[in-house]
Amino acid sequence: MKILGRHLIAEYADCNRALLDRPDELETRMKEAVRKSGATIVRSVFHRYNPHGISGVIVIAESHFSIHTWPEYG
Repeated sequence: MKILGRHLIAEYADCNRALLDRPDELETRMKEAVRKSGATIVRSVFHRYNPHGISGVIVIAESHFSIHTWPEYG
């Protein structure tokens, strides 16, 4: 079977709670990481939940880059 890529999952704790609830800032930082990796951004969508939390995805030509936050847990 030919391996086409890697699927990486990371869980972080003790993060900046304010940043975890700012979709514009997270999107900017994630897009910067994608550009630095040399991947091609197709589209991005970020949604802020009420009262807090974000789900976001950046579709790249090569795959995708996503995030889900729970600022109430840090």
